[in-house]
Amino acid sequence: MISFRRKAGSRLLCSCLTLLIIISSCLTPSTQINLLRNLALLSSSEFKRLDLSRSRTDIQKIVKELVGFYTAEAAAKQISLDIPEIPGLSCVCDEGLIRRTIENLLDNAVKYTPPGGSIKLSLSRERKKIFITVTNTCEPIEKKELENLLDPFYRGQKSHLHAEGKGLGLYIVRYIVRSHGGEVVLNQTDDKLFSVTVTLPAT
Repeated sequence: MISFRRKAGSRLLCSCLTLLIIISSCLTPSTQINLLRNLALLSSSEFKRLDLSRSRTDIQKIVKELVGFYTAEAAAKQISLDIPEIPGLSCVCDEGLIRRTIENLLDNAVKYTPPGGSIKLSLSRERKKIFITVTNTCEPIEKKELENLLDPFYRGQKSHLHAEGKGLGLYIVRYIVRSHGGEVVLNQTDDKLFSVTVTLPAT
């Protein structure tokens, strides 16, 4: 079974790489790199959990660094960024993969928030869990569509109106988070606010 799944995963990756070559001329260099990294994880997700290198990680520090990377892009679209200050918020996790998780969440939020919109990132700890929530203004999303957003290669019906992308970001987020024993929840609080909440074990 494992052998079959590995072969299936390899075939999937080869197919995805072929797709990447075909569409690469339509993507920016940074988007090509992010897509390639996500495709590599997608292939692994077909048959196993990720092997984690856990260490005590400062979540607030990662958020600050990544927000700095997206500030210019958000400003160009006149998007406001609301980032909390929670010194000392940390968890035991694979720092590189959780960085990728938060990066994917911010990348999606900046891409799909319409010009003049807003993005809010909240961090909290309750008992033995860490909560990371990214909320952004968006076009209305139907309930059925919301349920599909965590599927690989799925993109919302109106996503083409605001950004390029291949529908892997949230799928990869869930794969990483579940490998840590956590979960991802999507929610639309009203017609114009969409949020993604990542829950991680604190230890």
